[in-house]
Amino acid sequence: MMARPHCKASTWLLVAALLVAAQPSFAQQIDDARRRELVRHSTAAMADYAEDGYAIRELQMGALKTGESYYFTTQLSAGIDYVFYAAGDADLKGVEIRIFDENWQLVTADNRQLRQAEAMFQVFWSGSYHVQVTIADAGSEGAGWFLLTGYR
Repeated sequence: MMARPHCKASTWLLVAALLVAAQPSFAQQIDDARRRELVRHSTAAMADYAEDGYAIRELQMGALKTGESYYFTTQLSAGIDYVFYAAGDADLKGVEIRIFDENWQLVTADNRQLRQAEAMFQVFWSGSYHVQVTIADAGSEGAGWFLLTGYR
């Protein structure tokens, strides 16, 4: 029981550091109100994953319109459990995540087109992995989104 408050304090330090470092990851800029909403939602998600034993590795955010995707490549290590969690602001109605290996073979996906998507898996071989976040449905002006990456 005593470990939880300590965990929360360290979680909040990590959250604060990630939020300070987080910059929009897509050319479309995020206005201040949208950014505040994304920060509020991502802070809660980071705390939840940290309490489940995940170290938050990365936070990315941006804005996309329906049908648009954001891609990035990351290095993942064998034997590690990873989580990728995408969600967004009130304008986001559906989001998908797909994770591909270095040969662009699908490893895992969450394509249910809900307001949040989560892809969890254990990596069996170290290497480059490609991550795709797609806005399946959003308001007419698009939506703000964020993506958390964690490991344990």
